[in-house]
Amino acid sequence: MTLLDEVKRIFVGHHHIYMYGAGVVAHNVYTYLKQHHLQMNIEGIIVSELADNPLFFDNYLINSFDQLDKKKDLYILIAVSKNKQQEIVSYLKTEGISSNNIYIFNNDIYRRIREELVIDNTLSANIRDIERVENEIKNGLHEINKKLGRLDPVITLSLQNSDMIGYIYEKIEKGVNIQVRQNNIQCIYTASTVLLPCISVVIPVYNCEKYIESALCSVIQQTLFEIEIICVDDGSTDNSLSILKKYAEEDGRISIYHQDNRGQSAARNIGISKAKGEYIYFMDGDDLIDITALSTLYKYSMQRGLDVLYFDGETFYDDSYIPLENEFYFSLYKRNNHYDEVYLGEDLLTLFINNGEFLASPCLQLIRRRFLISQSIDFVEGIIHEDNIFSARVILEAGRAGYLPVPLFRRRIRKASTVTKSVSHENVIGYFMCFIKLLELVRSLSINEKNQVTVSKLGRHYLNMAREKYSELNEDEKKECLNLPYYYSLIFEELVAK
Repeated sequence: MTLLDEVKRIFVGHHHIYMYGAGVVAHNVYTYLKQHHLQMNIEGIIVSELADNPLFFDNYLINSFDQLDKKKDLYILIAVSKNKQQEIVSYLKTEGISSNNIYIFNNDIYRRIREELVIDNTLSANIRDIERVENEIKNGLHEINKKLGRLDPVITLSLQNSDMIGYIYEKIEKGVNIQVRQNNIQCIYTASTVLLPCISVVIPVYNCEKYIESALCSVIQQTLFEIEIICVDDGSTDNSLSILKKYAEEDGRISIYHQDNRGQSAARNIGISKAKGEYIYFMDGDDLIDITALSTLYKYSMQRGLDVLYFDGETFYDDSYIPLENEFYFSLYKRNNHYDEVYLGEDLLTLFINNGEFLASPCLQLIRRRFLISQSIDFVEGIIHEDNIFSARVILEAGRAGYLPVPLFRRRIRKASTVTKSVSHENVIGYFMCFIKLLELVRSLSINEKNQVTVSKLGRHYLNMAREKYSELNEDEKKECLNLPYYYSLIFEELVAK
């Protein structure tokens, strides 16, 4: 049976379609129905206000019906989270809509629709000179999402808007043939054209079978559908990898990579190398995010063209963990001040530090992937507390940084997590290397004098943390701290062990 025959069976007898959905998935289904409406006797399609951006849908076949026939009209739900599905279905039933008139698109039908859509499309715009186009490609991207929404390259469009050329050019990494003419640019998409995900979620996983399922579900159920989920198993010895494989079979957005136990930094670096999204979000395998987190962060970042966006989080205790002396975790991931502008990264860092609100966790940041790649920013491997130097590099090298005062991240506090482990020589070495790497970073960057003074406070903080943790070690652990490269061990003995 052909795809068209299958879809016709779904829509038989329904002349009017009411779509609840948003994003690229909903638009692709809408486009397919529009192309084949005559064969399916569809007279009109209404797009619900749930659509992320009304401009995503043109006016073809969208009609306003004074009264819908509740017995004949079909209501379809597309790319809507399970919670939202239940909410909409309950609402429709209270309005007298029969279950037979409600259809939820499955992934297989959508995949086949996407493959059969017209892929040889032409997008043209009248532009006076090519230099202007090149400048718009470089400088105008952050305005695109705010003005026009996201576009899937398989959609047939003709737009008189030069901004869109830049947006499409940014989206497509291969399979594009750009023909330059005297008064326009013509982009022809080939079959290898791929729409990049909005966000790549990178999750390092090590022996967290008890928590990884809830962590994954909090990402899978995001209201932003256009994401990829990169799970890197760091040599788990429990059932974590089996759980990952089960979910990957059910959701094509999940990919799994495996490495021998090399630590969280190495796992995250694999995630960076595999990511294709416009932005990257780092999440741990035992934490959670709010269901609207990625959509909220992506829209805010795109509207402002940010290299990095900071936000807040909340903590909660594992059922088996009783908080005694760790009450400070409740406020650890929240800031009390607002930072409403778009800042040069080093200026925002100065504000954070002066207010005692620089939070180094990558789980509280959404970072532009191309920014990370262009600046060669990754995680230092072989140490703990690596978040500190990674986050320092990100904010010091960011050209556009912002802050959103919303708690979208939920940190789980448990006995075996990094934040609650007892002190060892690894903590001392980790903080000491953060101090060293920060010095090396500041020397390599052109930071203004005022900000250099503030950044030095951060360096002193890392050094003081190394000294404090060192004083808590027994003699055997202190000896372990000297297993550093010779040059670093000399500095360590002088600044920490003395």
